[in-house]
Amino acid sequence: MASTRRLAAILAADVVGYSRLMGADEEGTHERLKTRLRELVDPKIAEYRGRIVKNTGDGFLAEFASVVDAVRSAVEVQRGMAERNAETLADQRVEFRIGVNLGDVIAEEQDIFGDGVNIAARLEALAEPGGICISRVVRDQVRDKLDYTFEDLGEQSVKNIARPVRAYAVRPEGITGLPTPGVSSIASSSPPIAAPRLPVPASSTALERETEPGRLVDVSNLKADELAAAHTSAAKIDFKNTNSLLAHGEGAMAAIAQSSRQLLTGVRLGDAGEVSRIAASVIDGVKILRIEDLQAQANSTAAAPRKGFVARLIGFAADAHTAFRGFAENRKRFLDLMDEEQARARKIKADLSVAVELMDQQAAAIRHSLHALEIEIAAGQIGLDRGYRELEAQRQKAVQSGEAADAADVMEMRSALANFRGKIAEMRESLVGSATLIPIIGQNLKAAETRIMKISDGLLVVIPRLMAVASQAAVQVDIARAAKESEKLDDAARQLTVLASKGAHQAATSAARSLGGDARNIEVLAQAADEAIRTMQEVMQIEREVAAGDREREAKLAAIRDRLVSGMRDVRAAAVQQ
Repeated sequence: MASTRRLAAILAADVVGYSRLMGADEEGTHERLKTRLRELVDPKIAEYRGRIVKNTGDGFLAEFASVVDAVRSAVEVQRGMAERNAETLADQRVEFRIGVNLGDVIAEEQDIFGDGVNIAARLEALAEPGGICISRVVRDQVRDKLDYTFEDLGEQSVKNIARPVRAYAVRPEGITGLPTPGVSSIASSSPPIAAPRLPVPASSTALERETEPGRLVDVSNLKADELAAAHTSAAKIDFKNTNSLLAHGEGAMAAIAQSSRQLLTGVRLGDAGEVSRIAASVIDGVKILRIEDLQAQANSTAAAPRKGFVARLIGFAADAHTAFRGFAENRKRFLDLMDEEQARARKIKADLSVAVELMDQQAAAIRHSLHALEIEIAAGQIGLDRGYRELEAQRQKAVQSGEAADAADVMEMRSALANFRGKIAEMRESLVGSATLIPIIGQNLKAAETRIMKISDGLLVVIPRLMAVASQAAVQVDIARAAKESEKLDDAARQLTVLASKGAHQAATSAARSLGGDARNIEVLAQAADEAIRTMQEVMQIEREVAAGDREREAKLAAIRDRLVSGMRDVRAAAVQQ
């Protein structure tokens, strides 16, 4: 048998302290429970047109077409259990907790499933021993139809149910005082009498006029086109056709369910660690290229001077090898790393862009489905308004005819209206819950967009900046190398100047001696040569200390040259006078 969906009132019952009872007297407890089920539970369930879905060992699960019948049956079962337990020893009493809920179920031949069943089981756990606990939707359906008092337990958080459940209780001490409902003429489990007509008294409770419950939704706020769509959908509702009631709103609900599933399984935000991987790759690139070493080499002050021209040349070559050559050797490795990371980041960015587009589509689909659901809820209310008018017409007809068949039609119509009203109430709650999907999608969109921006920043700003910094550091090192090479040439030139000065001094003194001139002339020449040597050395010292192009340096050099020229003139003048 294929699974089907239908709206049903679910009754879940469980034996209080079953394990304790079985531990104390296994055979006796089992026999007493079988007796209660056979003599009390089964007949009461059947009396109110329900069916036992399954026995669970320590309890049972039943379903009803009418929520009113389900509550009446629960009350009668608990009343009968209390009467029987009055004659039983306290430690041998079999007591039930009972929960009743109205909801959509998936029905198979031997079982029923769904949130409606789960909530009934959770309500049963909230009930006191010998008591009953019902959901808000059940209370709303029966409060104007049954003269029972329900205690509001407030919102209850129950296991495996996402949202809190509003619960109402009938205490054990209150059940015995509840009125005993009369058995309807259509509820008898005995074989029907083979008479064509069964007169029903006009005063029968089955034909009493019931107060029409409040409206679930105000359709006056709808726009003209929305109201027209709601009336079109409401015209398809047939309270004599269960399939039309079950199908109402299923399309909109299914679309929302599908969108929710896609939100969980259809959208991928990619690997959340991609931004961190880009950052790690940049740090690895800094290490691979030895950028800090390059910058330190380019910006550091001159190292301690090495003795000798060759020693300084060898030392500089050794320093340049450390960072600059490492940069040259690792540049390909760095570029391969960046290319690989950029390719991966571009793919993830593309995936995120697709995800953003999908989420935009899902948000639009959910908004459309929510609007369709609003129309279906309004249509349901319009259908209920029509149904209550039809019910009143049927009730008046049954009162006038006094026929059991007409009374049965009234009861069936009431049950259909109650069940359908419960479904519309569930749809309304689903509308509120499903509306939360919109902000959830918005949060996912924001997260995806933030990650796209961060990845773009890594691809277009951070990695290019790293490459620029590395290039700049390498250029600085190259400039520093050129400066040091220029300094070596200047140093060599200065050494040659010193050698030339010394040679000039020796040549001048030798020439003077060879001429056999005055001794004072020789002394003057020697002093002039010494002064020239000192002047050259002073020039060399200034050139080492002052940067090229410094105006002050040029002024000092000019002054020294003037002094040199003047000194040489004085020497020549003195020689002529001698």
